[in-house]
This record gives sequence, structure tokens and C-alpha cells, in this order.
Amino acid sequence: MKKKNFFLDNYKNMEYVNSVEEKNLINLINEFREKNNLPKFLVNFSFKLPNYIIKQPSEIMINPQQNLFEKLNKKYLFRYPIGEFEKNFNNKNPEIISVLLNKNLNSLQIITKDNIEFIYVYQKSLNNIQITS
Repeated sequence: MKKKNFFLDNYKNMEYVNSVEEKNLINLINEFREKNNLPKFLVNFSFKLPNYIIKQPSEIMINPQQNLFEKLNKKYLFRYPIGEFEKNFNNKNPEIISVLLNKNLNSLQIITKDNIEFIYVYQKSLNNIQITS
């Protein structure tokens, strides 16, 4: 219990670093965007842990079979077992393709937790962005 409380109290100071597999998926997605005449997504391969991983929204908990969660047409969160997003992407799943081709979205994060991949696609303000590739 002490470990859990420590984690919950300090997660905002922790940094997540993408794995090689996650970076490969990001590159695959960005190649797809380029082939469709869209700019690559902005990506930081290390970042502070987002709230949606620590304190998962109730919608994610209530609908465990749902794979896409949308907020205000500018934020999309995909949730798939590891490897399933890429498989569905390669099979041209229309739900995934329509989000990835949305020209108003410019940023991407991928996080793996408990054998689940979270793919977060969103519109980020271009002010004060630090980009790593």
C-alpha cells in the first residue's frame, strides 16, 4: 500500500520513455501521414505521465470493450491490447484511419500499461513546443 500511495503522490514527477516498439509504431503512423500529404505528428519520446494513465476516466473503466474515446473532436484516445492497434491500422480500420487522417490533429503519444496500448492523438498548441524525434 505504501508503494501505491507513493506512486499516486509522485506520478506527476515521473517520466515515461517510449519503448523501441512504441517508437516503431509512431514512425509507422507518421509515414502513413506523410504518404497522405499530412504533416507528421509532433512527438516527445519521453514525457510526464498523463492523468489518463494514472486516473483513468470512468468511461474507460465502464466500457472495457470500447477502443476509441473522443473528447471535443480534438482529442482521441485509443485503447487496445498490445499489437491490436497496429493490426487494425494495417487492416485499414476506418475508425483509426479517420482519426489519423484528421488534419486538425498534430500530436501523438503512446503509452503501454498492463498489456494495453494507449494511443493518444490530439491537437496541441504550437506555442512553446519542444520536439524530439
